Order: sequence, then C-alpha cells, then structure tokens
Amino acid sequence: MQSPNIVKVDSKGRILIPVRFREGMGVTQGTEMIIAPDDQNNHLRVLPISKDCTAEIRMLLSNMPGSLASVADALSANSFNILLSESRSMGEDLAEWRIIVDVPDRNNGVDTLTDVISGINGVKSLDVIKK
Repeated sequence: MQSPNIVKVDSKGRILIPVRFREGMGVTQGTEMIIAPDDQNNHLRVLPISKDCTAEIRMLLSNMPGSLASVADALSANSFNILLSESRSMGEDLAEWRIIVDVPDRNNGVDTLTDVISGINGVKSLDVIKK
C-alpha cells in the first residue's frame, strides 16, 4: 500500500493527484472519476471509472416496494458491483434510478446487463451506456 500525500486545494477547488497514484490506478488525462462524499466520516472517496469496464444505467421503475432491491439482487447475482447509485421518486407510479456498475466481462457484459435488468418485473425503461 502506498503512503498518503498531503495536497492543497487550489483557488478553483481542484486538487492534484500525485503521479504515483495516477500511474498505480491507470488514471490518464480524460479519465472519468467518481467523487462520492462519506458524510458520516467527513471524507471523499475518489474512484476512477475504468474504460470498457464500467457502464451507466438509467432506468424507470414502478414506484413500489422492492423494485430497487430486485434490480440490485439481479446485479449482484451476475457479479456486477454498484459503484454509484442515485434514485428519486417521480410521482406515485414511477421511480428513476441511475447507477454506475463495474462490468465483469468486457466483451459481453453490457449485453448481459441489459438482458438481466430488462427481464425484471417493474422495469419500465432502460438505457445502458458503456463507459
């Protein structure tokens, strides 16, 4: 494990990620990153989105108990790890869920992901974008 560095935030709110960390994580110019707050511990988590290894999913679901859990269970059963999740109610009948997942199989992962989710009762629309 690499030892930590202390970095400063500049006037525009940017931080510099030391080169040894970027190289170790395969981060290059243009790499997309997830920055997630951990409010309980007052921390930020920074996760690089690996090219061809992640997908963004946007879906509309029936707004009923268990809808999100059904999708999450199906993802887990097929070895997809959820990296980021945002959901919101869109009235009484619909909920929107946006997630970013690790795709375990670079070649067939997005097709498998689409098949797994589209077959779940309550999924009204689905858009999967390979990153």
